[in-house]
Amino acid sequence: MDAKYDQAMSLLLRVLSNFATVGCDGGSFAIKQLNPRMSVSAKLLRETLHDDKKWASETINEHPMPLKDMWKSWRNEGNSLSEKKIWDDLVSHPMVTITKQEDARLRDAEKHTTDYVPHKRYEYASIELVLLG
Repeated sequence: MDAKYDQAMSLLLRVLSNFATVGCDGGSFAIKQLNPRMSVSAKLLRETLHDDKKWASETINEHPMPLKDMWKSWRNEGNSLSEKKIWDDLVSHPMVTITKQEDARLRDAEKHTTDYVPHKRYEYASIELVLLG
């Protein structure tokens, strides 16, 4: 039987992604608080609002390599897929916190880009990233 990318798989991959991104699991707000990877716009919004709850409501945690795309590549690995490969991919593509406006641009760019390549998603949507120290 073919394994499906269903709600159970999505939840499992999100938990693993949280660990790969910040070293623990938690809700969206907690992950945003701990995540050192964000867009320049999300960082500026946080500095401007001075209100983490409002900032959290205007941002999302986004997967640079969408989990569904990772899932498809893992499915293509067949019997050679390993736990190490899954973990390495999640660690190589940690979540990024972006604004909801940037997320809308990502979705729009994906619809209107004929040469869609997952690792260029932020470039297509003109999203600049920063790593907080």
